[in-house]
Amino acid sequence: MHEALKALYESLTKALECDPPPEVRADLWHLAREALKLLILKEYTLEKIQKFIGKISNGFNYWFTFIVNPGVEPTNNRAERALRPHVVLRKILGTLRNEKGTSIHERIMTMLATWRQRGLDCLQMLTAKLTC
Repeated sequence: MHEALKALYESLTKALECDPPPEVRADLWHLAREALKLLILKEYTLEKIQKFIGKISNGFNYWFTFIVNPGVEPTNNRAERALRPHVVLRKILGTLRNEKGTSIHERIMTMLATWRQRGLDCLQMLTAKLTC
């Protein structure tokens, strides 16, 4: 399973290196979905692989978004790195141990990250939102 998924990922990222037109991307998307379907329909005896197949199946419609949307990265590495400091903070601060505190923190951090990615002044944007 690992080798097949790795080969599929490598072939897709290589095919996308030359930034193909939308029609080619659509074809790649369909081929990738078919390849993944074949992988998840196989019979696997290991429980770990069966659980993994469940995760793949649950998010099947989203696995190849990066093919048809050039702005989407093929991995979630950037998102994972962005979340890491907040996960540590959540574990340390008591106010983030309840649902309300966590929800407020998530919303504020999401807005700040979005503004930062768009090149906007976070302090100015937050001030504007709080004074509306």
